[in-house]
Amino acid sequence: MSDFRGQLAGEYKMFTSVDKSWKDIMRRVEDRPNALKSALAPGTLETLQTCNDTLEKISKCLEDYLEFKRGHFPRFYFLSNDELLEILAQSKDPNAVQPHLGKCFGNIKSLEIKPAATGRQLDVRSMTSDEGEIVAMPKNVRVRGSVEMWLVNVESGMFETVKKHLKQGLADWDRSALQEWVLSHPGQVVLTMAQIMFNKNVLNCFEHSNPCEELVKVRENMIHSLNRLAGLVSEPLLMHQRMSIEALLTINVHSRDILTTMIEDKVTKSDDFDWTKQLRYEWDEQTNNCLVMQSNATFNYGYEYLGCSARLVITPLTDRCYLTLTGALHLYLGGSPAGPAGTGKTETVKDLAKNAKATQQPRFLFDGKDIKLNATCGYFITMNPTYAGRVELPDNLQSLFRPVAMMVPDYGLIAEIMLFSEGFIAAKSLSRKIVNLYQLASRQLSQQDHYDFGMRAIKSVLVMAGHGRQQVQIKNENHKILSEEEESYILIHSLRDANLPKFLAEDVPLFESILADLFPGIIPPEPDQGILERAINMAVRDQGLQLWPNQAEKVKQFYNQILVRHGIMLVGPTGGGKTTIRTILQKALILLPTILPHSDHHQESGKRQSVFLSRAQSQMEHEGEPEKRELADPMLTAWRWLVLDGPVDTLWVENLNTVLDDSKVLCLASGERISLASGMRLIFEVDNLSKASPATISRCAMVYVDPVDLGWRPYTKTWLQRLPRDLPESGRHHLQLLFDHSIEKGLRFFRKYYKQQLVPAPEMSLIMCLCNILSAFFDFMGKNGGFGNPDKEDTMFESVDGRSESRASSRSSSRTGKAKISKKRQQKRYSSKLKDVDDSSSVKSSR
Repeated sequence: MSDFRGQLAGEYKMFTSVDKSWKDIMRRVEDRPNALKSALAPGTLETLQTCNDTLEKISKCLEDYLEFKRGHFPRFYFLSNDELLEILAQSKDPNAVQPHLGKCFGNIKSLEIKPAATGRQLDVRSMTSDEGEIVAMPKNVRVRGSVEMWLVNVESGMFETVKKHLKQGLADWDRSALQEWVLSHPGQVVLTMAQIMFNKNVLNCFEHSNPCEELVKVRENMIHSLNRLAGLVSEPLLMHQRMSIEALLTINVHSRDILTTMIEDKVTKSDDFDWTKQLRYEWDEQTNNCLVMQSNATFNYGYEYLGCSARLVITPLTDRCYLTLTGALHLYLGGSPAGPAGTGKTETVKDLAKNAKATQQPRFLFDGKDIKLNATCGYFITMNPTYAGRVELPDNLQSLFRPVAMMVPDYGLIAEIMLFSEGFIAAKSLSRKIVNLYQLASRQLSQQDHYDFGMRAIKSVLVMAGHGRQQVQIKNENHKILSEEEESYILIHSLRDANLPKFLAEDVPLFESILADLFPGIIPPEPDQGILERAINMAVRDQGLQLWPNQAEKVKQFYNQILVRHGIMLVGPTGGGKTTIRTILQKALILLPTILPHSDHHQESGKRQSVFLSRAQSQMEHEGEPEKRELADPMLTAWRWLVLDGPVDTLWVENLNTVLDDSKVLCLASGERISLASGMRLIFEVDNLSKASPATISRCAMVYVDPVDLGWRPYTKTWLQRLPRDLPESGRHHLQLLFDHSIEKGLRFFRKYYKQQLVPAPEMSLIMCLCNILSAFFDFMGKNGGFGNPDKEDTMFESVDGRSESRASSRSSSRTGKAKISKKRQQKRYSSKLKDVDDSSSVKSSR
């Protein structure tokens, strides 16, 4: 607050005056708690009007003050006014910035701020990425002055740190083995240097007398390094190391494909377009700088710290998009990739942003303000204008954005490279089976609004398969290489877990037959979900529900989905048990950690109940042990569910597309960006998705819940259990017989004349209505005479209980309290029996 008082002294006094006036009004209201009289008190209206005018002046001055701060550190524009005010209000506490670093920088999650060796001055020692990678700063950055000033120094220190580590990586390239070099440098350095050295090796081949022969040698070396890196993926690694190697495999596979194409096309010159059209990295020895080149466009590398974020699989479609967008940046234009949902428009732009940076930095006037333009920023719009709620760009804007058509991604190549980067040896054959399966399923299965067989659905399967293989490999103590059949087991389980939850009952057999045709003779072992099943059973019992096999299966399917996707839709007609499935799993997740001791839990962690872990969750446990860090338990995750129960409409759900993406960022109209925590899930409970666009459907996992699978019996059994205890067991049994005799006949009659209803009602609504009417009748009976004499069995048990209680009271004098209670219960029962006798005798006499 001291910063505000110093910078906004006049406004601070004005606000203090408004605050005092408001407190005076509230004090008078407290003394005289009458709304009308308090509002009409003399001078109240004039005081409130004056306060409003004063607050408007203060708000304008505060906005100018925040704009001044943002002018000194432009990354503050990524923060909302409330977030920036929170930082400035605690300007003397450097750690107040920590929660907001992720929005200001590319991938800085936190800064290590410690006292300097001499004096009480604070220094920034290192930066930590979201994946847990720690990169030390060569020069400590002093934390002094206003917050925006020392953050500018942090930004400069970040650029210097990345550049220095790049130089170190270049110097160490030939000094150590590939595996050692990869694990000893930051992930960003590994990826950048690998591309720099690839470009250098290819240029050396062009200078040789026989370029084609040299290119073949470079390709053989590349294949050899790929095999070594693929073996390294199976080793116990820290999460950020594993992600770095997977990204390196993705990039090197693309480099291998470039070499294969150039060898086949006999490209032998460095100025050949088949080579210059590639996105290339080069280290300029004269300027001591990294350059990014494509075609005739050249950019300086940005040196923004990116951590170990995953990289996009580069396909021919990606290359064309890169080429068009870098050309647009070279001409100071924006880019506008357009196409259907799930074709990679947004991810391609984001991946390119990790590479291409321009150099010009002119100044310009905007809205009366002299603004320094950092030309390294680019403007891109990703569109699918044919969807509901989408519009075309106006003509005056279209001229400023170079269009790119992205229609059909190369599913096979993407699947192959992702599987290979996850360590699958048989990636090529397995990827073809995945693509064939989804193509056949999209053609032969029924057409439903919630079905999606596009790129996002395939990616979910690949992520599941990667996590499954990783867990199996960790469980394998001998580090034996998995056979193709064992890898097929993992993939079949992943395909089933990702697809069966969303299918209608009639589509399941057809999907299983397609799967059997693609994997002939391969029958994987049944997954062991014993721990989860025990937790589900306990949750069902605690909530007084019926353990129904179909519903328990849906709970397990729902559980598998929340582990890999943060947006899940429970789809199905009313009465299918969507809410019950959610509440059962919610209770089961609470019970899961209590079933096994922590020491035994990791012995079971290779089983199916915890195979699929999201990378964000794996940071929660065992920070220091690489072999256990990847086994972080989803059971211990701090789950937070946002439940949206109701119809999905494009008018509002399209605003959630950004938060349903992998970026998990909710972008509000006010400019505020809210990041979704790792344990948060968006749960939709919807009847159907007829109004949702493919962009929304492809972003969410689907669990279809059909009321036919559940039926009416579980509901009636639970209802019978919850009837008043005074109702004899024979009465409950008789009600069950009546239900069995009449409900099915009534439902058949209902289905026969279904079209004659003015307002069609679900079948379960009829059952619920029947039970509610009977409940009201039983409630009336309970208040007016009860349910008659109890059953003989109940009377016998009561007498036995009474005798046992009397014996217990006579044995120990310390239990006198219980004996008194028992005596009172016996007297109460005796008096109730006398009352029953009197009632029966009075009835007889009346007769």
